Amino acid sequence: YNLESEKGFGFADCLRVDCFISSHNLVIEIDGPDHYDTGGRLNYASRQRQALLEKLGLKVERIKYDDWNNASAIEQVNQLRSEAILAEDAGYDGVMISEHHAGFPGYLPNPIQVASFLLASTSKIWVSPCPLLLPMKPKALLAEEIAWLSSAYPQRLAVGFAAGALPVDFELAEVPFDQINNRFKSDLPWVVNTLRGLSKGPLENDLAIQQCKKQPVSMVVAAQSPEACRRAAKLNLGILFDSLQSPEVSMKLSSIYRDAGGDGPIILI
Repeated sequence: YNLESEKGFGFADCLRVDCFISSHNLVIEIDGPDHYDTGGRLNYASRQRQALLEKLGLKVERIKYDDWNNASAIEQVNQLRSEAILAEDAGYDGVMISEHHAGFPGYLPNPIQVASFLLASTSKIWVSPCPLLLPMKPKALLAEEIAWLSSAYPQRLAVGFAAGALPVDFELAEVPFDQINNRFKSDLPWVVNTLRGLSKGPLENDLAIQQCKKQPVSMVVAAQSPEACRRAAKLNLGILFDSLQSPEVSMKLSSIYRDAGGDGPIILI
Protein backbone atom coordinates (compact mmCIF):
# COMPACT_ATOMS: atom_id res chain seq x y z
CA TYR A 1 0.00 0.00 0.00
CA ASN A 2 1.13 3.54 -0.70
CA LEU A 3 0.15 6.44 1.54
CA GLU A 4 0.97 9.93 0.30
CA SER A 5 0.50 13.22 2.14
CA GLU A 6 -0.10 16.58 0.45
CA LYS A 7 -0.78 14.82 -2.85
CA GLY A 8 -1.82 17.11 -5.71
CA PHE A 9 -4.63 16.52 -8.21
CA GLY A 10 -6.20 18.46 -11.06
CA PHE A 11 -4.66 21.20 -13.17
CA ALA A 12 -1.07 21.85 -12.05
CA ASP A 13 -1.79 19.72 -8.96
CA CYS A 14 -3.85 22.60 -7.58
CA LEU A 15 -6.07 20.33 -5.48
CA ARG A 16 -3.86 19.30 -2.58
CA VAL A 17 -5.23 16.65 -0.22
CA ASP A 18 -4.16 15.69 3.28
CA CYS A 19 -3.76 11.96 2.61
CA PHE A 20 -4.11 9.74 -0.45
CA ILE A 21 -4.14 5.93 -0.46
CA SER A 22 -3.58 4.94 -4.07
CA SER A 23 -4.47 1.26 -3.57
CA HIS A 24 -7.98 2.32 -2.54
CA ASN A 25 -8.19 5.45 -4.71
CA LEU A 26 -9.07 7.12 -1.41
CA VAL A 27 -8.59 10.71 -0.28
CA ILE A 28 -8.71 11.44 3.45
CA GLU A 29 -9.25 15.05 4.46
CA ILE A 30 -8.66 16.06 8.08
CA ASP A 31 -10.82 19.15 8.53
CA GLY A 32 -10.21 21.97 10.96
CA PRO A 33 -12.91 24.50 11.96
CA ASP A 34 -12.31 26.67 8.88
CA HIS A 35 -13.91 23.97 6.69
CA TYR A 36 -17.31 24.49 8.34
CA ASP A 37 -19.83 27.32 8.54
CA THR A 38 -21.39 28.60 11.75
CA GLY A 39 -24.05 25.91 11.62
CA GLY A 40 -21.47 23.10 11.53
CA ARG A 41 -22.13 22.36 7.84
CA LEU A 42 -19.28 21.80 5.41
CA ASN A 43 -18.73 25.22 3.80
CA TYR A 44 -19.22 26.03 0.12
CA ALA A 45 -15.53 26.03 -0.81
CA SER A 46 -14.94 22.63 0.79
CA ARG A 47 -18.04 21.15 -0.86
CA GLN A 48 -16.92 22.41 -4.27
CA ARG A 49 -13.43 21.05 -3.73
CA GLN A 50 -14.82 17.63 -2.80
CA ALA A 51 -17.05 17.64 -5.87
CA LEU A 52 -14.01 18.28 -8.10
CA LEU A 53 -12.10 15.43 -6.49
CA GLU A 54 -15.06 13.09 -6.97
CA LYS A 55 -15.31 14.11 -10.64
CA LEU A 56 -11.73 12.88 -10.96
CA GLY A 57 -12.96 9.46 -9.79
CA LEU A 58 -11.65 9.71 -6.23
CA LYS A 59 -13.41 8.57 -3.07
CA VAL A 60 -13.32 11.22 -0.35
CA GLU A 61 -13.56 10.60 3.40
CA ARG A 62 -13.52 13.48 5.87
CA ILE A 63 -12.45 13.47 9.53
CA LYS A 64 -13.97 16.46 11.31
CA TYR A 65 -12.00 18.15 14.08
CA ASP A 66 -14.72 17.56 16.70
CA ASP A 67 -15.95 14.15 15.55
CA TRP A 68 -14.17 12.35 18.39
CA ASN A 69 -15.38 14.53 21.26
CA ASN A 70 -18.98 14.44 20.03
CA ALA A 71 -19.03 10.65 19.60
CA SER A 72 -20.55 8.19 22.07
CA ALA A 73 -18.42 5.57 23.83
CA ILE A 74 -19.55 2.92 21.33
CA GLU A 75 -18.74 5.21 18.40
CA GLN A 76 -15.30 6.01 19.79
CA VAL A 77 -14.39 2.33 20.16
CA ASN A 78 -15.63 1.58 16.64
CA GLN A 79 -13.76 4.57 15.26
CA LEU A 80 -10.51 3.34 16.79
CA ARG A 81 -11.11 -0.09 15.27
CA SER A 82 -11.75 1.50 11.86
CA GLU A 83 -8.63 3.66 12.10
CA ALA A 84 -6.46 0.65 13.01
CA ILE A 85 -7.82 -1.30 10.05
CA LEU A 86 -7.21 1.68 7.78
CA ALA A 87 -3.65 2.02 9.12
CA GLU A 88 -2.98 -1.65 8.38
CA ASP A 89 -4.47 -1.37 4.88
CA ALA A 90 -2.34 1.71 4.22
CA GLY A 91 0.86 -0.16 5.13
CA TYR A 92 1.63 1.24 8.57
CA ASP A 93 3.69 -0.98 10.87
CA GLY A 94 1.70 -0.26 14.00
CA VAL A 95 -0.45 2.08 16.08
CA MET A 96 -0.25 3.46 19.63
CA ILE A 97 -2.93 4.23 22.24
CA SER A 98 -2.24 6.50 25.19
CA GLU A 99 -3.83 6.88 28.62
CA HIS A 100 -5.78 9.48 30.55
CA HIS A 101 -8.85 9.21 32.72
CA ALA A 102 -12.04 11.01 33.77
CA GLY A 103 -13.16 11.70 30.21
CA PHE A 104 -10.03 13.64 29.23
CA PRO A 105 -10.64 14.69 25.59
CA GLY A 106 -9.13 12.39 22.99
CA TYR A 107 -8.15 9.60 25.39
CA LEU A 108 -9.56 6.34 26.75
CA PRO A 109 -8.78 5.11 30.27
CA ASN A 110 -7.41 1.60 29.64
CA PRO A 111 -4.95 1.39 26.74
CA ILE A 112 -4.20 -2.30 27.35
CA GLN A 113 -7.88 -3.11 26.95
CA VAL A 114 -8.14 -0.92 23.84
CA ALA A 115 -5.03 -2.61 22.43
CA SER A 116 -6.83 -5.95 22.69
CA PHE A 117 -9.74 -4.50 20.67
CA LEU A 118 -7.41 -3.29 17.92
CA LEU A 119 -5.32 -6.47 17.82
CA ALA A 120 -8.52 -8.48 17.37
CA SER A 121 -9.62 -6.18 14.54
CA THR A 122 -6.36 -6.42 12.57
CA SER A 123 -4.04 -9.21 11.50
CA LYS A 124 -0.51 -7.86 10.97
CA ILE A 125 0.26 -4.52 12.60
CA TRP A 126 1.68 -4.17 16.08
CA VAL A 127 -0.35 -2.29 18.69
CA SER A 128 1.14 -0.49 21.66
CA PRO A 129 -0.34 0.97 24.84
CA CYS A 130 2.03 3.95 24.74
CA PRO A 131 2.46 5.79 26.94
CA LEU A 132 0.99 3.60 29.66
CA LEU A 133 1.00 5.24 33.10
CA LEU A 134 3.12 2.82 35.12
CA PRO A 135 2.34 4.09 38.66
CA MET A 136 -1.43 3.67 38.18
CA LYS A 137 -1.52 -0.05 39.02
CA PRO A 138 0.39 -2.58 41.13
CA LYS A 139 3.42 -3.53 39.04
CA ALA A 140 2.78 -7.29 39.13
CA LEU A 141 -0.82 -6.95 37.91
CA LEU A 142 0.31 -4.66 35.10
CA ALA A 143 3.02 -7.12 34.02
CA GLU A 144 0.52 -9.99 34.03
CA GLU A 145 -1.93 -8.10 31.81
CA ILE A 146 0.76 -7.17 29.29
CA ALA A 147 2.32 -10.64 29.24
CA TRP A 148 -0.97 -12.46 28.65
CA LEU A 149 -2.02 -10.08 25.88
CA SER A 150 1.38 -10.62 24.28
CA SER A 151 0.81 -14.39 24.46
CA ALA A 152 -2.54 -13.96 22.73
CA TYR A 153 -0.92 -11.93 19.93
CA PRO A 154 2.75 -12.99 19.73
CA GLN A 155 5.17 -10.43 18.27
CA ARG A 156 2.36 -7.88 17.82
CA LEU A 157 2.28 -6.15 21.21
CA ALA A 158 4.66 -3.41 22.30
CA VAL A 159 4.42 -1.08 25.29
CA GLY A 160 5.68 2.35 26.33
CA PHE A 161 5.84 3.51 29.94
CA ALA A 162 5.50 6.98 31.47
CA ALA A 163 5.13 8.39 34.98
CA GLY A 164 2.10 10.55 34.22
CA ALA A 165 1.37 14.22 34.84
CA LEU A 166 -2.36 14.81 35.48
CA PRO A 167 -3.37 14.69 39.16
CA VAL A 168 -6.91 13.49 38.38
CA ASP A 169 -5.56 10.24 36.89
CA PHE A 170 -3.92 9.29 40.16
CA GLU A 171 -6.79 10.58 42.28
CA LEU A 172 -9.00 7.98 40.61
CA ALA A 173 -6.37 5.28 41.14
CA GLU A 174 -6.02 6.32 44.80
CA VAL A 175 -2.29 6.84 44.29
CA PRO A 176 -0.79 9.92 46.02
CA PHE A 177 0.37 12.28 43.29
CA ASP A 178 3.56 13.21 45.14
CA GLN A 179 4.65 9.57 45.07
CA ILE A 180 4.33 8.84 41.36
CA ASN A 181 7.90 9.70 40.31
CA ASN A 182 9.53 7.59 43.01
CA ARG A 183 7.11 4.77 42.32
CA PHE A 184 7.86 4.99 38.59
CA LYS A 185 11.63 4.86 39.11
CA SER A 186 11.43 1.89 41.48
CA ASP A 187 8.85 -0.11 39.49
CA LEU A 188 10.26 0.38 35.99
CA PRO A 189 13.31 -1.96 36.25
CA TRP A 190 11.18 -4.69 37.83
CA VAL A 191 8.48 -4.53 35.17
CA VAL A 192 11.06 -4.44 32.36
CA ASN A 193 12.88 -7.50 33.67
CA THR A 194 9.61 -9.33 34.26
CA LEU A 195 8.46 -8.70 30.68
CA ARG A 196 11.77 -10.17 29.53
CA GLY A 197 10.98 -13.35 31.44
CA LEU A 198 13.48 -12.63 34.22
CA SER A 199 11.00 -12.41 37.09
CA LYS A 200 11.85 -13.73 40.54
CA GLY A 201 9.17 -14.66 43.06
CA PRO A 202 5.56 -15.76 42.51
CA LEU A 203 5.34 -14.49 38.92
CA GLU A 204 8.15 -16.72 37.69
CA ASN A 205 5.57 -19.55 37.64
CA ASP A 206 3.20 -17.59 35.38
CA LEU A 207 3.12 -19.18 31.91
CA ALA A 208 2.80 -15.88 30.05
CA ILE A 209 5.74 -14.42 31.97
CA GLN A 210 7.75 -17.52 31.08
CA GLN A 211 6.81 -17.00 27.43
CA CYS A 212 8.33 -13.52 27.63
CA LYS A 213 11.75 -15.12 28.00
CA LYS A 214 11.33 -16.61 24.52
CA GLN A 215 9.48 -13.61 23.09
CA PRO A 216 10.26 -10.46 25.12
CA VAL A 217 7.81 -7.59 24.80
CA SER A 218 9.24 -4.60 22.90
CA MET A 219 9.40 -1.63 25.27
CA VAL A 220 10.13 2.10 25.32
CA VAL A 221 9.96 4.69 28.08
CA ALA A 222 9.15 8.39 28.15
CA ALA A 223 12.30 10.48 28.58
CA GLN A 224 12.39 14.24 29.07
CA SER A 225 15.66 14.66 30.96
CA PRO A 226 19.29 13.48 30.72
CA GLU A 227 18.73 11.27 33.78
CA ALA A 228 15.72 9.59 32.11
CA CYS A 229 17.68 8.99 28.90
CA ARG A 230 20.57 7.37 30.80
CA ARG A 231 18.08 5.25 32.76
CA ALA A 232 16.51 4.04 29.52
CA ALA A 233 19.90 3.20 28.03
CA LYS A 234 20.88 1.24 31.15
CA LEU A 235 17.66 -0.77 30.92
CA ASN A 236 18.10 -1.28 27.17
CA LEU A 237 14.84 0.51 26.40
CA GLY A 238 13.93 2.78 23.53
CA ILE A 239 12.88 6.33 24.38
CA LEU A 240 9.73 8.33 23.78
CA PHE A 241 9.73 12.14 23.44
CA ASP A 242 6.94 14.63 24.09
CA SER A 243 5.65 16.29 20.91
CA LEU A 244 5.81 19.70 22.66
CA GLN A 245 9.56 19.33 23.09
CA SER A 246 11.69 21.53 20.82
CA PRO A 247 13.84 19.90 18.09
CA GLU A 248 16.95 21.21 19.82
CA VAL A 249 16.06 19.53 23.12
CA SER A 250 15.16 16.30 21.32
CA MET A 251 18.51 16.26 19.51
CA LYS A 252 20.41 16.91 22.77
CA LEU A 253 18.57 14.16 24.65
CA SER A 254 19.02 11.75 21.73
CA SER A 255 22.78 12.31 21.87
CA ILE A 256 22.84 11.74 25.63
CA TYR A 257 20.89 8.49 25.12
CA ARG A 258 23.24 7.24 22.40
CA ASP A 259 26.35 8.27 24.36
CA ALA A 260 25.02 6.27 27.34
CA GLY A 261 24.87 3.15 25.14
CA GLY A 262 21.20 3.34 24.19
CA ASP A 263 20.64 1.63 20.85
CA GLY A 264 16.83 1.33 20.88
CA PRO A 265 14.30 3.33 18.89
CA ILE A 266 13.86 7.06 19.49
CA ILE A 267 10.20 8.02 19.08
CA LEU A 268 8.65 11.49 18.78
CA ILE A 269 4.88 11.77 19.31
